[in-house]
Amino acid sequence: MNYDAINLGERDFLLGANYLENLKEKYKLPFISANIYHSDSTKLFTEPYVIKKFKPKKHMDADVGELKVGIFGILMTRPTLVYKSDEPKLVTTNPYKAAEKMVRELENKCDVIVAIAHTNSAEINKLIDRVKGIDVVVGGHDYMRRANSANPDNVMVVQTGTKGQYIGDVKLNIDEKKQIITRDGRIMTLGKNIKDDPDIAKLVQKYRRESSPQHSSKTTRQ
Repeated sequence: MNYDAINLGERDFLLGANYLENLKEKYKLPFISANIYHSDSTKLFTEPYVIKKFKPKKHMDADVGELKVGIFGILMTRPTLVYKSDEPKLVTTNPYKAAEKMVRELENKCDVIVAIAHTNSAEINKLIDRVKGIDVVVGGHDYMRRANSANPDNVMVVQTGTKGQYIGDVKLNIDEKKQIITRDGRIMTLGKNIKDDPDIAKLVQKYRRESSPQHSSKTTRQ
């Protein structure tokens, strides 16, 4: 689906860390996390961030040069991520300290900083309050739906609930000095008014057929 970054949540580890590493290698998936470490070292499980580059363009009356967007991921503190004895032991460190480190590293490399935070709404509010320098927070984990910048630092926050029923749409207007001048966001319902992507629709139908009781019984008889 050509995602620029995939932040890892605790449920992504249900099939194990090795499974995720194999997926990453096989499909070249852009997994990120700035606070998931191997327990016996200071080595991160995956890359902490990615930098997305946009070509120079003219926007309204502004000539905006190459734009660099830094995207990092954090996960709420979890006592355990991997439960299998033969899997790598992983730990989560303090997400706020990890976010502070990422902002310090990215602020001189990027024009816009995006945090993908797999944590609840209350923790996202704490993140915005404690860590300065983030422009956009994309939140996950809970059922909250919001897209606004209703906070003292005008950080745009977008959360889209669960089950893939909604999608967040955030627009930042940036001037020639690479400064954000306006922020806008909305939550869109993925209803019948939005057409399915044909390739994904075929894939869904394939999985439905393969997981149907009729298909399972045929497979058993064979």
